[in-house]
Amino acid sequence: MDKKWLALLVGIVVVAIFVPTFIVPIMQSSVATSSVEAATSYLENRGYVVFTAAQYALLAKEATAYAAVQNANTAVIAAQAAVGAAETASEKVDLFNTADTFLFPADTDYWVLLTASAGAGNWTDWAEIVDNNAVTLSSLFAANAGYISDIYIYQVTAPADTTHIVEIAYGANKTSLTRIMFNGDNLNLAQIKSRRIPAGETVYYRIMTNTAPTEYVSIGFRYFYE
Repeated sequence: MDKKWLALLVGIVVVAIFVPTFIVPIMQSSVATSSVEAATSYLENRGYVVFTAAQYALLAKEATAYAAVQNANTAVIAAQAAVGAAETASEKVDLFNTADTFLFPADTDYWVLLTASAGAGNWTDWAEIVDNNAVTLSSLFAANAGYISDIYIYQVTAPADTTHIVEIAYGANKTSLTRIMFNGDNLNLAQIKSRRIPAGETVYYRIMTNTAPTEYVSIGFRYFYE
């Protein structure tokens, strides 16, 4: 073969190999870069903010750090709430142990008489607690919330083997404060830890006995303020 034609043939082979292998990827890369730049420019011209991959990675790190700070703040708030609840509970214990207490009725000439007249095993209707001088227990909590700490059972007209249950409650819904049970000969002090009586609420009682005849129970209260 003529050397001239042989050289031409070799040149064609080299071009066929070189162009796809080296030139085309370079052209594709150039086209891709140009397309990205054009897209970026298009978005920025319309007010969008376009981030690079590195900027996105930095934002992701900052978001993770922010979330960690928020979680830490939530944990601190929860811990503060727990400490506050513990302090409130401690204050409540101190209140029950050290509060100044008062008596109702506050005079030896006064008494509170509960009437059991609903028959054996039946609750009486609710009635406001009032002494023989027309002073109500509710009036003592008119301006201040408080608690009943003790109930004194002074006298019972029923026989010694008669059983009585007394429930004390407050408010229109008759929220129960406490219940006590005693016999006809069980004249003593019932120490209780009543619920809080909100200021301005009416305090009621109801009573049940295991006998049919009407019975009477004379009682007194010890209370303290919040």
